[in-house]
Amino acid sequence: MMIKKILAGVLSVLVLGGALPGAWPASTVMTSIAAESDGTEIVEGSLTYSVYPDHAEVTDCDTEASGEITIPAQVSGVPVTAIGANAFEACPSVTGVDLPETLTSIGDRAFYQCQALTSADIPDSVETIGYSAFADCNNLASVKLPASLTVLESSVFMMCRKLTSVKIPDNVTKIEDYALIGCLELEEIQIPSSVHSVGMGVFSGTKWLDERFAESGMVFVNDVLADSKISDGDITIPDGIVSISGGTFLNSGITSAVVPASVKEIGFEGFYNCPNLKSLTILSPDCEITQRLVCNGLGDDNVTPYYTGVIRGYTGSTVQKYAMDNGYTFVAIDGREQGDIDADGAVDASDASAILAEYAAVLTGAAPTIDKSVGDVNLDGYVDASDASAILQYFAYTQTGGTDSITDFLSAQ
Repeated sequence: MMIKKILAGVLSVLVLGGALPGAWPASTVMTSIAAESDGTEIVEGSLTYSVYPDHAEVTDCDTEASGEITIPAQVSGVPVTAIGANAFEACPSVTGVDLPETLTSIGDRAFYQCQALTSADIPDSVETIGYSAFADCNNLASVKLPASLTVLESSVFMMCRKLTSVKIPDNVTKIEDYALIGCLELEEIQIPSSVHSVGMGVFSGTKWLDERFAESGMVFVNDVLADSKISDGDITIPDGIVSISGGTFLNSGITSAVVPASVKEIGFEGFYNCPNLKSLTILSPDCEITQRLVCNGLGDDNVTPYYTGVIRGYTGSTVQKYAMDNGYTFVAIDGREQGDIDADGAVDASDASAILAEYAAVLTGAAPTIDKSVGDVNLDGYVDASDASAILQYFAYTQTGGTDSITDFLSAQ
């Protein structure tokens, strides 16, 4: 038991490492062992349980167990409600598990590397299935998911090479990173209209994705742009899309991209390592983005990303802050330079004075009148004395011949 817990900790860091070695002979008698976390550990047949006053959890399976394993509805008079993390991990000869209707959860990596497992019929009572729960089950050919499921966890069926079809239940709203990656034979995926969030690399390596790519360079799941790695040239994402999955354009050949105002979120590395990308326009002023949104490649240290193109968006937008934070060139699409409070076409001492005057008034209870998208030059969420100071620094810079925009100037500080 302790050895498997230690190995499980190692496997939580390594991705799909080698199978665990064999362990002890199967027990055929019920044995009461030491209490653990207020539960009593019971061994019955090939299974180990933690038994509590109102429920029991499967915590381990003898790695020499084989064939079909039946988990009873009750142990010691209480219902079995959970299969714990790593419980059946690397049990190489278990071909199936009969699950009771009392079960409500299946833990992380619960059936990880069960190489002989061929099917998983999960009762509707199960509400959660942990990450990598069935990952690397090479012979898993069929799965029935429970109707109560709301999230398809990360890597849950990763590298299940013989899985051919999956029906995602109607209550699922989110499919997390790599959930179905490497399912080489997977060609039928039924996705309900309830899904509005799709993680990174969910469908990579599946026949289903190959077929979608044959139809179009962009693969959509409801209102999500889920994958577009084969796209190239200038692209415009259709209006109405609400999110772009992580890694969607990773390593693609696109040269420019326009993201509509309907998009509220772009996932991790959405436009990462696009060597030909020269222009990225994001029309939503409050789009949620990551710090690894875009780059053309990595520097000489093979670690630091660089981007030589331009990023376009609205003054005061989240994408402007991203550009400033990373030292990338930002071009405002609303025609007004940030910091130009009085709209006279120049960012100078009069603008700093206007900010200070309003800041003093606001401190006494007056309502703000300066547009935050113009006045918040340091993008900290406030229009205050620090913005006035930044404007004065920029004004001094322009008086000595500086020609950069205030955004580029502040990014370089």
